[in-house]
Amino acid sequence: QLENQKIKKENWKFLRLRPANFPTIRIAQFSALFYKNKNFFSKLIESNANVHDLFDVSTSDYWHNHYRFGRKTVRSISGMGKDSINNLIINTVAPLMVAYGKAQDDPEKVERAVELLQSIKPEKNKITKTWDNIGFSVKNAFDSQALIELNNNYCLKRKCLACNVGIDILKPSRA
Repeated sequence: QLENQKIKKENWKFLRLRPANFPTIRIAQFSALFYKNKNFFSKLIESNANVHDLFDVSTSDYWHNHYRFGRKTVRSISGMGKDSINNLIINTVAPLMVAYGKAQDDPEKVERAVELLQSIKPEKNKITKTWDNIGFSVKNAFDSQALIELNNNYCLKRKCLACNVGIDILKPSRA
């Protein structure tokens, strides 16, 4: 049961975070998300509307000038940025849509998740930069997720010969 459960003050992590990413702000944004979007899951899964629009929420006035409880700031806090929304879609929404589509035996939902990832710019991180440096085109989030998956499940485990991409990379070049 979660009744009367409190998060201890020392468990809140603020160190090395930008104020816009403080847990207090993220919780306020999460609350605003569900307040604005009644039946959020249905809208997310069933709707053909722009998923980005579902995440375009504003927190209550209190959070416009507070980063933490009881500490007022002069800087204004806006809603979630486009990159934060894209990260949520890439790492939460798309996998959820795929899982739900498979559970409901609905390939259209799986395809919608793929199309959603293909409509988002690729993530920029160490893994995608490495792939880009060896000549792999990373055009969208679908590509970046695929390459991250290959890296984590084959490259890092040194399973190059169990991977078609690894085999292709290791082929002697015919110059």
